[in-house]
Parts: sequence; structure tokens; C-alpha cells
Amino acid sequence: MFNHGELIRRLETISDYCTSHQIYLIVALSSSVEPSMKSYFGGVRRTSEFLVVSLINISQAEISSIAPIIDRYAQYVFVDSEKKHPFQIETNKDTSNEIESLYSNLLSSSLQYFKEASIIPWSPSRLTTESSIIRVRKFYSLDLSGKRATVIGTGSIGAKLALALVEEGCSVNLFSRDQARVACIASSINYIKSKYTIACASQCTCIEAAAASSSCLILAASASSYIDDFHLHMIPRSANSLILDISKFSLSESARLLLPSLNHITYQRLDIGPELIMYANSFLPSLQKDIESLAPRSSQIYPSSTPLYVSGGHPGSPNDVVVDDAHSPVFQLGTIDQNYQFVSDFKLLEI
Repeated sequence: MFNHGELIRRLETISDYCTSHQIYLIVALSSSVEPSMKSYFGGVRRTSEFLVVSLINISQAEISSIAPIIDRYAQYVFVDSEKKHPFQIETNKDTSNEIESLYSNLLSSSLQYFKEASIIPWSPSRLTTESSIIRVRKFYSLDLSGKRATVIGTGSIGAKLALALVEEGCSVNLFSRDQARVACIASSINYIKSKYTIACASQCTCIEAAAASSSCLILAASASSYIDDFHLHMIPRSANSLILDISKFSLSESARLLLPSLNHITYQRLDIGPELIMYANSFLPSLQKDIESLAPRSSQIYPSSTPLYVSGGHPGSPNDVVVDDAHSPVFQLGTIDQNYQFVSDFKLLEI
């Protein structure tokens, strides 16, 4: 759970910045299925009109204690409307055996506890899917018809993404350790799609075959280090290949070390920041769009012996400083340690 003192400190720092620059503060609450379900402080996105700060894996139980803190500083709160975590039952404080509430998702409890900030529901997996489609479209110059992609991981994002690709004419190879689930999803996609759509979904029975089956590899599994150097060598060299990494720790150390030498592979870490800003703009029509400045400028991994500023869309190397925008940094979010792990160290860089 969040340390309330640290949460207040960070929100105060961000709020002071927003006040001095006369911009709105938006807090985005989202959830993800991870080995550790503890809540943590996510990224910061700025435009000329507002700033979005993300808080990840806020539980229903935490809302009652942190809502007053967020209410104090934020004008808007984006609340994850999807249900990803087990149900939580709250008992009446006076009679511990009496059930007070059974929430279906984070939005239900947010509507109860937030009193000041305006609540806007949003779907992170849907936004992630849309962001992924945009990146793949861009790689193929907007035309996905007749193309083939491989999606590893068939959770909420992987399944939605596979369907969206097929509907745009891109055949999809699917792989997951749960082969029964893959078969069901592939069959469902082929049943749902238009009968006039030639593209289809197919099942891969091993990860090696999945890596070798197309030049576009989308990593959407929740496992860690499931792509190693052997799998990278399996990716076809006949054309420029794309690895779109939606997962957090999908590459093994050997894969990270090998990737810079594979000139035929373009590697991108997915950053949904531009789409999140666009989504915010759709609810705040008076605010001007500031999308292009948030898009990653580079898609390759370049190891460096000197620390660099890195932000969304860049994997980073040991000692690099993670900031809100590598090209115009204001907030330091943390650093990358020797094991390529993110270490939180939040501070304001701008004087």
C-alpha cells in the first residue's frame, strides 16, 4: 500500500508545479495483474495545458484512505473501469460481521469516496490495444491488409489486440502457455470476424514457432524473461522486423545484450502516453492537443556507458535516469539499476 506521507509529498510537488504553470492536475488510477499486487507510483505526462500522474494497482480498500488526499490536489481523476482483481468485502466498523459493500470494480468505490475531483472512467487495456495498433500501423505505413503478426500472451490485451489486427486484415499467430485458452480465443476470433475477412487467427504450439512465424512480434504476456537470444535469432531476416514490447520484463538479459547487434529488428517498448493525452483531450475539449512531443523519438536499444535521461518507449540501461520526458525533463521518476530494474527516486528537476 502507498506510504501516505510519500504520496502527499509527491502530489504536493506536482501540484505546486501545476499551480505555478497554471495547468490542470489529472490523477489516473489503473490496475494490472502482476506478481506483486502492491500499489505504486507510475509515470508523469505533461502537456501545455495539463499534467497526468499515474497511480498503479490502487485497491478498492485503499480508495477510502487516499481519496481525500487526491481530492485535495487533483481536478480530475481517471478511474480504471475494468475488473482485474478479486472482490473485496468491507465490513461495518461497528458490527464486524455485517457486510457493508461488495464492489464490482475500482470505479464503484471511487464514485463513493471522491467528493471534489471530477471522475472519468477509462479502460487501460482498451487504450493499450489501441496504442499497439497505432504502432503496428505506423510500422507498415498504415496498411495491415495481407500482413502477418505474432502475439505472445492471450490475456485481456493480447486477445483484444489479436481481434483488432484480424479485423484490419492482418493474420495473427497466437501463443500462450495455456494452449486450451489459445485454441478457444483463435476459434472465437475466426467466428466473430466478418466472413469476407481473409485474415484469420492461428494457434502456435511453441514459442519458437511463434517467434519464427512472422516479422512482427508483439509481446503481451505477463511472464518475465520469456524471450531470450535464441528466440531473437528465430525472427525472420528477410525484411525489417518489429518487436513491440507491451510486457514489462519480457526480454532476458541475453536478449537485451544481443538486440542492439540485430540491425534488421526494430524494438519498441510500448508507451501509451500519447493516447492517454488524446483521451484526456476528448474529455477536456478546451485543452489543446500536445501529442507529437510525447511520442518516442527512438525505437532502438543503444547501450551507453554514460547515464542518459530516458522516458516512456525506451527500455533504458544501468544508471540511466528515468524522467517524464527525456527531451524536456521536469520530473525525475527514478533510475535503472545494474539488473535493469527501475528504482523509484522521485524529485523535481526544474528550478
